[in-house]
Amino acid sequence: DECGKPQHIVAVFQDVSERRRQQELIGAGEARLRLVMESGKMGVWELEPATGKASWSPVLREILGVSLEQESSPEFFLSLVHPEDVGQYLIGAQELEQGRDSFPSFRIRRPDGRVRWLQNIGKVIRIGSGPGECLIGVIVDVTETREYESIIEAQREKMEASSKMSALGVMAGGLAH
Repeated sequence: DECGKPQHIVAVFQDVSERRRQQELIGAGEARLRLVMESGKMGVWELEPATGKASWSPVLREILGVSLEQESSPEFFLSLVHPEDVGQYLIGAQELEQGRDSFPSFRIRRPDGRVRWLQNIGKVIRIGSGPGECLIGVIVDVTETREYESIIEAQREKMEASSKMSALGVMAGGLAH
């Protein structure tokens, strides 16, 4: 009116319950994925080859034994790779960039001196419609598996040696009679 008092109020309401439900589903899915990744000792990494920019998930940082403040870089990661495995690792990394999705397990030496066996699984993905590429992957800590394999192999070798000794004993017994 002439005094500046509003005569009408216009309000618009929008039902956001579907959007809220979708956000809750996404949150639950992310929580499940995080549980799987942490339980399976699987860390996620990303690398933009054109820029060298890298990022590591908290689980990967835990596997590597590095802090959240440590810069994520291919150079630093390579410095952790066990000296005897560097050549194999570099070949695998190059093959990964060319489309291979995994390469043989390799060792790292963490900053605390502990040696861990890792398996790297990755994929090249396109970002947007431009020429940019991103490598994304998962590193799995397979140290316990490798240790179990070593124990099984040692037991197998002991059994073979024992079997050979037993056969020699039988042969020697047969010759004595």
